[in-house]
Amino acid sequence: MVSFIPEQERLAAMAVDIRAAQHAFPLPEVAHLFLNSPEWHLVKFEAQKRPGGHYAAKLYQSRLSGLVFADRNACFKHTVEEAMKRVFTVEAIQKEPPSGNFVCVARCRLSGELLGPPNHHDYAKRVEEIHRTRYAHMSVDEYRRNIETVRDPELIERWKEESRTHTVYRLTAGGDSAEPMDHDTARAHVEEHVAPKKVIEIARVVLPGRVSRDIQDPGLLRMLRAAWMREQKFPVTLIRALRGAFRRMGLHLFDTKEGHTFVTAVRPKAIDPGHVVQDIREALEWIKAHPGCSRQDLVQGVRPSAGDDPVKMAAVLQPLTWLIEKGHVIEFYNGTLATPKDSPVAQDPAVRAKG
Repeated sequence: MVSFIPEQERLAAMAVDIRAAQHAFPLPEVAHLFLNSPEWHLVKFEAQKRPGGHYAAKLYQSRLSGLVFADRNACFKHTVEEAMKRVFTVEAIQKEPPSGNFVCVARCRLSGELLGPPNHHDYAKRVEEIHRTRYAHMSVDEYRRNIETVRDPELIERWKEESRTHTVYRLTAGGDSAEPMDHDTARAHVEEHVAPKKVIEIARVVLPGRVSRDIQDPGLLRMLRAAWMREQKFPVTLIRALRGAFRRMGLHLFDTKEGHTFVTAVRPKAIDPGHVVQDIREALEWIKAHPGCSRQDLVQGVRPSAGDDPVKMAAVLQPLTWLIEKGHVIEFYNGTLATPKDSPVAQDPAVRAKG
């Protein structure tokens, strides 16, 4: 099961913005902002449960990269590769060139790399290295079909010169005094002493959105993509998470009569126009009669003679500030205005609004 969760720092920043704006924002659009930026959301993976609460499958996580796998062997192999990059310092040292009489040299058609004469003792290791590091998506046999044998004295001499450079691995924790190892020895050390401690079995895990983009397990990747497509159509898991989070942060949610959900910093609260002074009552009644109007509509409706006179316009709009701050008028993200429905608001945060 895959679901999406808002990242806490981004969530806190969003709440600050909503409070500062004092506008009502559509919750699905807010959810899409979190969904469409990897830095704004977390991804939760949870193993499937059987009836009775037992998990039908297991998940495995590499403590080095944070990536999750459904197969332990795949997780172990990935962790070995990560450890090879993290626990060793890699050095290149020079040795004497290979000695012997070589009449040909093998070359990788895909990369152009010289692999060495097929009768050289390092040839098999070189083929395995190039396949593992560059073409692991291919089978070994398929890769071998892309190897050619070349009888060229200049290429043989070039291979000899290139072969003088050897890569050695030293445990970083051991400093300069660490014993140098060849690749196979270093890998064996990692497989025996490092990787087993870095693979953990889990039932659920929450990953940063950026890390989830690097998922390698084919099954989990398919699940992630399917969940992503569902959320793009309607971000149900993010909306569910945002509802609870916004409520805990003191924000308010309400539904319009069309069924759209909005979030705002001000609790919508209906008021009887007869209980306010005249200038406020005029603005309130006009908005109540024209839900979805704009500020400009309000000015023209209440004071048609105001025209573009900034003083007269400000006089009409001044009561609006008080009405919005008290929640008696809702100003939506697109600048439209509406009044809360004239009904009890104790049901907040599911207050229903006009418009």
